[in-house]
This record gives sequence, structure tokens and C-alpha cells, in this order.
Amino acid sequence: MVRVLLVGTSGFIGAAYRLAAVGRGDGVVDLHYGADFGAVDFSGFDAVVNAACDPRYRVSAYDEALDVDLRLARALAASGAPATYYMLSSRKVYGAHAPFPATETAPIAPTDVYGVNKALTEAALSALPLAGLAVLRIANVYGDEVGRGSFFGAASRTLVQEGFVRLDISPFTRRDFIHVDDFACVLAELTAKKFTGVVNLGSGSSVELGRVALWLIEGFGSGRLICDSWEERDAFLLDSQKLKAWTSAHVGDVRSRCLEIGRNLKCKA
Repeated sequence: MVRVLLVGTSGFIGAAYRLAAVGRGDGVVDLHYGADFGAVDFSGFDAVVNAACDPRYRVSAYDEALDVDLRLARALAASGAPATYYMLSSRKVYGAHAPFPATETAPIAPTDVYGVNKALTEAALSALPLAGLAVLRIANVYGDEVGRGSFFGAASRTLVQEGFVRLDISPFTRRDFIHVDDFACVLAELTAKKFTGVVNLGSGSSVELGRVALWLIEGFGSGRLICDSWEERDAFLLDSQKLKAWTSAHVGDVRSRCLEIGRNLKCKA
């Protein structure tokens, strides 16, 4: 059994990871991201996972005061405990012009605030005297998420409330999507195996945004797709060969997941 200290358990990703880890038989202790990390006894844990993020960190210039990862990792390093720290980074550190697919050795060239901040956090954590560090560069995680500030969150909201999904980008733009439950199972396997290093965490394939939208509409049973732009931008695919060498968790296909999400939306409408 792996003993995990989890920060951010109430969030979209943290809650899913907790279910997956407990389902494996791991012991998970929850900690609020606003807690005094310096007062935490880290000695009883094998892994420290942070799934929390200050909302300002996503949109503001880098500020250590907003960096939950740095605050938590510093406390862990100062404690001298042997736990591995798991940072949930982002594919955005590679930037909008990343290779397709992007391997873990691709240049770090972020092109937005969030990507810059994640890159700075990665560098700061790498300089700490941690017993172990895992940096997970994550693709687009999706699921039942009405209300989240994400593509799926916005698409689900407008489909239910207004009867359409609107794209401000070409429907032919391809991106790497991984369902939150699949993501959680993969992360739980990585923590169980005590992975350290840098790894891309995606599905290993890409899909057009237009298809994703139409599958949501199909599952919902009605609706329209509106395209406001035909500009293809920020297409990305993460190379998942390293991930596949470490994990055996199954990653479901996007179509079946989208149909399921659409049906769930219909039931709740």
C-alpha cells in the first residue's frame, strides 16, 4: 500500500485521483491547500500529490505567493522526509508551436501566462533537495464538468442552456484529450510505482475539436455546432511512449466518453 498526502482533493482532478488511489488500496490523507505546510509531518508518506491551484496563478504573472506547488514542495524538502513529490504540470510548457507529437525532450517554450508559470514552477522544484520529484505534463483532462472554465465546461453549459456548442477555432484543430477517470488511474499507478522524472500524461492520440463537439451533441440528442473561426491554432499531441512503459492503465476512446457525457447532460437538464 502506498501512503499518499493529497492536496486539492475537492477539485475536479483531485477528487478523481483520490477515488482511483483508494480503489487500488492506497492510503490517502487529504490536506487543504491553504494549510500551514510547515507544520505537516511528512514522515509517514510515500508520495505527496498536489492537485490544487490558486486561480490567480493561471492568469497572473508569476508570483511565489500564488505557487502552491513551491510552498508545499519547500516544506517537504525542509522536512527531509523520503516522500516523492508529484507536480501536475501542463502541456502548455511546450507552447503553442510544440512538435506534434511533443516528447519530454521538446524545448520548453511557453506562449501564455499559465505555461510560463508552470515552467517556472518546474524549474524551482527541480532546484529543491527533494528525495524524489515527478513532473507530469498533462494533456487536456475532461469529463462531466459543467461550470468549469474549460472547453468541455463551456460546451456542456451552452449545449444545455442554449442548444449549441460554439467553437472560436477551426473544428479541424486536433488536440490530445484524456478523460479524468483515465487520468486518475494512470496517476495512481505512477504513484504506486514511485515514478520519478518527467513524463507526458495524455491519451497518445489526438482528435478534432469539431468531432468532440458533435459527439457531445449526439449523446445529448440534439443541438447545433457553431463555428466562429476557421483558424487552426494550438493543436497539440503529447508523445506517450514513456508513459506506456510505466503504466498499464486503459485509456478509453474519446467518442464513447463524449457520448456518455452528452447523455449525462441530458439526464440532468
